[in-house]
Amino acid sequence: MSELSLPKLARQITWPLAACLLLLFATAWPFLRSLVALFSSGGDYSHGFLVPLVSAYSAWVIVEDHGSSPAARSWLWAGLPVAGLGTAVAMFSYWYAAGLNPGGTGWLFLGATGLLGVLAGLVLATAGEVWLKRLAFPLAYLLFALPLPASILTKITLRLRTLGSILTTWLLRLSGVEVTRDGNVLHTAGGMVGIIDACSGIRSLWVLTAAAVAILHFGRFTWRRGLLLLASVPVLAVAGNLIRLYVSALLISRGQHDIAEGSAHELLGLITFVLALGGLIGCSRLLAGPRRREEGGPSPAEMPDQARAASTRAPLLAILALLALATGLRATITRHYAVDEEAEFLAGAQRRALVKLPRQLGDFRLAGMGQFSAEELEELRPSDHTIAHYVNQRGQRIEAQFSYWQPQNLASMGAFRHPHWPDTCYPSQGWTSVPELDTEKAYDWLPGETPRWRAFRKRAGEGKTAVVILAAWRSRADPRRLFVPSQWGQRLRALVDSWWRKKRRVRSQYGVTLRVFLDQTMPTPDDGLRVIEEFGKSLAPHLPTFGLSREQVDRDRAIGAAQPGD
Repeated sequence: MSELSLPKLARQITWPLAACLLLLFATAWPFLRSLVALFSSGGDYSHGFLVPLVSAYSAWVIVEDHGSSPAARSWLWAGLPVAGLGTAVAMFSYWYAAGLNPGGTGWLFLGATGLLGVLAGLVLATAGEVWLKRLAFPLAYLLFALPLPASILTKITLRLRTLGSILTTWLLRLSGVEVTRDGNVLHTAGGMVGIIDACSGIRSLWVLTAAAVAILHFGRFTWRRGLLLLASVPVLAVAGNLIRLYVSALLISRGQHDIAEGSAHELLGLITFVLALGGLIGCSRLLAGPRRREEGGPSPAEMPDQARAASTRAPLLAILALLALATGLRATITRHYAVDEEAEFLAGAQRRALVKLPRQLGDFRLAGMGQFSAEELEELRPSDHTIAHYVNQRGQRIEAQFSYWQPQNLASMGAFRHPHWPDTCYPSQGWTSVPELDTEKAYDWLPGETPRWRAFRKRAGEGKTAVVILAAWRSRADPRRLFVPSQWGQRLRALVDSWWRKKRRVRSQYGVTLRVFLDQTMPTPDDGLRVIEEFGKSLAPHLPTFGLSREQVDRDRAIGAAQPGD
């Protein structure tokens, strides 16, 4: 039986392999487009453009070293189920994104991971298990370019922010600076220092981890020394970020806000990252051992049943048919859910601006309005938002926060911002949850919503409690968060329902948070709940006017009937 090297094999199966790659690109196009938008947004994944370059270089080196070795015939047909599983995962994530419009990046992570499975199946069907093992690193390394699901990323970011605020407070006090820490907000004589997600160091941690893995692959390390190098990554990332936080907080405490913010702050972040990267390179040089003996591929005698081009075409043609089916399925999903896209954008354009909230809602009159902080705007980036303060005749005050995100098409969902639960931001501000007041409840006066009550108490013994209701929020009862491990059955039912009831969907994102702080006018949590319910009943009829409701109404009639400013 004739023996074929990988380059010769590739030349003899050019057309089926090229057709497979072309259809794979067509299937992956919406995912690739969203990834490019995400990388270009300048957020935590701006390094994503570099990861494929490292992966491609690694694959090129491997092919140069082993390209003349015969390609094994074994396990060629195993590439079909591998590619089939990857295709199924990718199509499910695309359907999930189109049907439920979950926002975030969970669907993108899942779909791109499935596409990597398809690519692995192609390698297996083309050259066998030996080459799949050889190319395992270039394929797996591409995972560093994928965005982590928000439910995972938020937990890591919150812990990094908390650690950074604790260590920064400790360093400031060692420097003789008077500072008070309130969650992840530091109060100094010169001003307030808020440690937001961008200051958590998550980007440095992720990039340094990717760099360390690349160094281990191209370098000379025993497994013990490799583990030591990986263990140094979180230390270097936290240390580099801590320098930036400490210097910024120190400058703010002395009133030098211009130096501690803006472009100077960004430059400081770049300098500290370079220092951390230099530390990683230094550690790698210390831990690197003598060059290992390169192990070549098995000799032809050790490879029974060497591959032939004819025997390779069959599994490739099967994968080609699978990808053609996937491409058609993706086009069908896109066309099916695009029917009411124009109407949804029109509906979003017809809503009233939130600054035109009614001045009187039942017994509550508008006492003042405000906006989100710069940090909140950076994290959420809503299309429209406002904070309204209302008070009734009994002196009971309530704060209402409104957020609205204009409907977006599937291409831009990779960088889509969305509302988040108070479980994320309240603990970072020094609040602890009150589990006995945590409940979900549906109301007749709020159709289509299942508000969730949340209560938090201040840690520092202040006895102050904030009662929160997420009135018009897409909560956990609305199963759009793919990586939240609860109510999987409800998520799947909602996905199937979206296919048959797609015209009832509203693809805009919105959030309404109503909260009260207990005082002499509302001494108990039950008093606070009653005040929020009373206000909510007066507010609910106006929500569709501002695009803050899932209830399908005649928007023209709703806009004409509402009279904000009265």
